[in-house]
Amino acid sequence: MRARIAAFVGVLLLLAAAGWWVLTGPRPRAAPPAPPTNTRFVAGADALARIRSAPYLVFLNLEQSEGYGRVALASLDAPDERYLTALECERVYFAGGRGLCLAADRGALATYRAHVFGAAFGPGPGLPLSGFPSRARVAPDGRHAAFTVFESGHSYAETGFSTRTTIVDAESAEALADLEAWPVTRDGRPFQAVDFNFWGVTFAPDGDRLFATLATGGETLLVTGSLAAQRLRVLRSGGECPSLSPDGRRLVFKVRDAARGELAFRLHTLELDSGAEVALDGETRSVDDQAAWLDDRHVLYAVPAVRVPPTGGMDVFVMEAAPGATPRLLLEQATSPAVVR
Repeated sequence: MRARIAAFVGVLLLLAAAGWWVLTGPRPRAAPPAPPTNTRFVAGADALARIRSAPYLVFLNLEQSEGYGRVALASLDAPDERYLTALECERVYFAGGRGLCLAADRGALATYRAHVFGAAFGPGPGLPLSGFPSRARVAPDGRHAAFTVFESGHSYAETGFSTRTTIVDAESAEALADLEAWPVTRDGRPFQAVDFNFWGVTFAPDGDRLFATLATGGETLLVTGSLAAQRLRVLRSGGECPSLSPDGRRLVFKVRDAARGELAFRLHTLELDSGAEVALDGETRSVDDQAAWLDDRHVLYAVPAVRVPPTGGMDVFVMEAAPGATPRLLLEQATSPAVVR
């Protein structure tokens, strides 16, 4: 009994010492503040009306000082002036008066949902996601949207990853199709394998044609298909996460590059009429997988932000879709850009 009492007292003393350490011990150093950017935040109906009176950008704000992860708007003429909406997303895209937000609920166990929204930028109907959000896209006419999630792993570079790509009604968020259920042809013949993975949908201006990535057997393929017919065909080998230009004539997509001993993704374009492929070699950094078009001649894309000290995040650049073009910083601490005209 004495031994038990002594042990109990010892435990109490240890707990008391631990409590004293928590209360009086040294504190960890605070993280250094993020280096200042040129971003200015604005609020109010007048500021929003001013931004939306001309072509503007919709994107995710990654500024650590204010509204991290919220959907933001900025005028193309004054991209440093940023208006924050109430929407919080992991990915976002906006076109044709409707948007798609892939959002996270970070409780004890993170869960994810896809929400559609309108021009008021308030959360609308949604549906649960089966994995980590990867990519969002809305058709130019605003009728349909598509999203991709990772069902295991969080990277296209990971071995054994699995994706699911779903087409939804952009008004009701009703799931309309899973690309894995669509028949695929290659060189005019049926093409099927148990390891098919689809991701990165982009829609044509006609509201029916779409493009996407298909991976199978260690190969990535660009595919095209029809929403009405719900079938796909292989367009060519190589290329991931395509984005179609507003005039429907060119795709921009990323290509894997391991020449420097590490996996990176570079931008290429493809002329759909001629089949000519061009490497956009003016950008040497690895790019994010949700590139978009500013207009028929320029592309928007995000790359990891470079800061001293490093703070993470992404920056959005714009570049002419031509060899040797010079990238230009458009949005600091931002990602998932879309242009509204």
